[in-house]
Amino acid sequence: MKLSVIIAAYNVQDYIIRCLESLANQKMKDVEFLVVDDGSTDQTGKYVQEFISKENDDRFSYLRKENGGLSSARNFGQKRAKGEYIWYIDGDDYIESDSSLLETLYKNTDESSLDVLIFNFKYDGSWEEKYSNNIGLPLKQECSTNGIYYMTNRKFNYSVWHYLFKRSIVCDNNIYFVDKSTAEDLGYTSQVLLKAKKVKYVPIVAYDYIYREGSITKSKNKDKVVKRIKDVICESEKVDSELKNKGIKNGNSLISGYIAQALMACATGYVPISRKAMRLFFKGKDLSIKEKIKVFILLYLPNSIRKKVCKKIIL
Repeated sequence: MKLSVIIAAYNVQDYIIRCLESLANQKMKDVEFLVVDDGSTDQTGKYVQEFISKENDDRFSYLRKENGGLSSARNFGQKRAKGEYIWYIDGDDYIESDSSLLETLYKNTDESSLDVLIFNFKYDGSWEEKYSNNIGLPLKQECSTNGIYYMTNRKFNYSVWHYLFKRSIVCDNNIYFVDKSTAEDLGYTSQVLLKAKKVKYVPIVAYDYIYREGSITKSKNKDKVVKRIKDVICESEKVDSELKNKGIKNGNSLISGYIAQALMACATGYVPISRKAMRLFFKGKDLSIKEKIKVFILLYLPNSIRKKVCKKIIL
């Protein structure tokens, strides 16, 4: 089996069919699509099963489990995956319409015996109205390197749907998503890249990310914002420690990028602020991770949430 595509789905009845149709359109045969239903309470499970029955496509498998969160669903799929490479997809997103996309992506991994393949993505939804550039990474040239060099010298995005991961590097190093964390992608992607010796970026737009106001990272609920920031601190400090152990001197700048991306999601809807401004702000301050987040909270979050966030996080 060349590729395992793991689709985590929870209460996405309005989006899941578009996601599945984009996968069914693919010509690649030696691939499995594992749809992990994380205990949905809407019609998601029903729609998936009806779709698979109608398509009569044995590449698809429906796996239902008790609700445990996104990390739990992805880990559930990872343990059952058989492909040489793994691609994580969210059930409310979809992939590009090119029917040869999976074959093209796999060809790039196979030719170079890669540990990780990186590709581009684009935003779909109201995010396009907030930011003029709706393409994920403005990188036009193909490049090959190792994981640490890529993390510390390129524009880095930690979202797992932005990568194909070699399953052996994940399994051999016992890498899983942190349970109940809202910063699960940050920890997972970083751990894989820290171990990856052969990484390649190709300027192919493969993934369509749907911007939804109701998602975890866009929530304006105070408790969720508090948890999001605490999770970012926890995962960022783990990666920072790993980089220091490897003698990486510019790790603090890298962690600043993590914080900028994650807190952008918390701030969106509160205060208009560009990504460029976020990066310049964090990279321009010689502060600890917690100090940077504290300054961010004081500057950009409203009074109604500022005190609660600072008190609960104990900054």
